[in-house]
Amino acid sequence: LKKINPAKIRNFSIIAHIDHGKSTLADRLLEKTNLKNSSKSFERILDSLSLEQEKGITIKLNAVQLYYPPESPEPYIFNLIDTPGHVDFMYEVSRSLAACEGVILLVDATKGIQAQTLAYYEVAKNLELKILPVINKIDLPSAQLTTTKTQLIELLNCQESDICLISAKTGKNVDLLLENIIKIIPKATFREGLLCALIFDLFYSRYYGVVIYVRIFEGELAKGQKVKFHSSQKIYQVERLGVKTPKEILKKKLIAGEIEGYQEIKPNVYSNLYPGDSSQYKEFKKALEELQIQDSSLSLESIDSQLLGPGFRCGFLGLLHREIICER
Repeated sequence: LKKINPAKIRNFSIIAHIDHGKSTLADRLLEKTNLKNSSKSFERILDSLSLEQEKGITIKLNAVQLYYPPESPEPYIFNLIDTPGHVDFMYEVSRSLAACEGVILLVDATKGIQAQTLAYYEVAKNLELKILPVINKIDLPSAQLTTTKTQLIELLNCQESDICLISAKTGKNVDLLLENIIKIIPKATFREGLLCALIFDLFYSRYYGVVIYVRIFEGELAKGQKVKFHSSQKIYQVERLGVKTPKEILKKKLIAGEIEGYQEIKPNVYSNLYPGDSSQYKEFKKALEELQIQDSSLSLESIDSQLLGPGFRCGFLGLLHREIICER
């Protein structure tokens, strides 16, 4: 295992409008770090849900730990959180940014700054995160570099030299971007003391139960340790501990810096959902509750219809969010 120096940890996220190349860039970063010299193909590695692969979009945030340079005995640790770009999954983005010190603000050179670019920029700005501007798809003939640079300079009040020009598809200048991450993104905050950690994502495993992703701000987290959850005051014991690289690597201990609260969730779309057969209500309820564990932006309220029987009034962030939940 590689040695960990807290001063060499960088926690960051990639934010951008949908289809500006976030997941492709995440693949290239993996190719240049953990998967260097691998013969495997690199395409949407962090999109682990089958629906993400099918629709070609990121639905849930995903976290992975990168080592750069990979051959170094004491490399930099990049904790990267890949985020969705569609407006319906804005809550996923706000959760991921709460665990970061900085962001890569990615802009498509052929389209320039768009609506979600501005929305995510405001979230990062309000959290006082360091912003690294990056223009993607510079290899395309339709790239409008001068216009896109001007937009970023006006938005961020930065210099042209602060902007990194890349092609995530071909890998052009991705090595330069890795160096800029070290220079621009602040090192992770490390404080000794009692354990203080932020849960920024979780999922349900049929084998292990609820698995959570945490950002440790103070202290250490060790296997076998008992931890108290602030909201419920319940105490649990840590059974398994590790990091994703993107495969899972078990560890005995994690320190501060490795991978407040969140904004209140307000659904925009409501639908009443019922099981196809009322005798399957318990299974239907269990399935929805497991989905809610993984996606806290889904709201559930029990209802009863004289015609359709028992069901749930479900709140979604948007129409795409509803479509994804129904398909899952």
